[in-house]
Amino acid sequence: MLYFLQQGTVVLALNTPGRITAMCAGQFLQPDHIENNQAVGPSSSSIHCTQVALGCDTGAIYIMSGYEVYQDEFANIQNPITCMHTLRTTDTQGLDSILCAGWFNGVAVVKQGQEVGRYKTPAWVNAMVTTSDLVNGSDREIVIGCKDRSVHGLQVTMS
Repeated sequence: MLYFLQQGTVVLALNTPGRITAMCAGQFLQPDHIENNQAVGPSSSSIHCTQVALGCDTGAIYIMSGYEVYQDEFANIQNPITCMHTLRTTDTQGLDSILCAGWFNGVAVVKQGQEVGRYKTPAWVNAMVTTSDLVNGSDREIVIGCKDRSVHGLQVTMS
């Protein structure tokens, strides 16, 4: 279940396809793709709003839009997810990527439902931070903190 609280009171509860362990917001799917999928939640025609990627302990990622959880897996990284961040796009399609970390040594990059890259780390990732501004045109900086107390700085080129 995914609970929405307002001033300490549950105002909405949605069934989810899995146990949600991480989430991030962005624009991950084209709106026409969303309206063709089955959803569980209150009726809403607001498919153009921000989408929320829901990461599960199974490695599955689902998309929520307009307070509806779509039952089709968006992606699956095959490892439990504990941390997710949105990597804002610079492409013409306007779709964001998702950085995923969890019970594995690395950070997986998911774009349009496919794992498009993975950076290996010496230990599981505890925390991630992405820059809010573009650095050099289409590059992004990411700082990763690992369980072995190492810190890694990455520059991701978006193409």
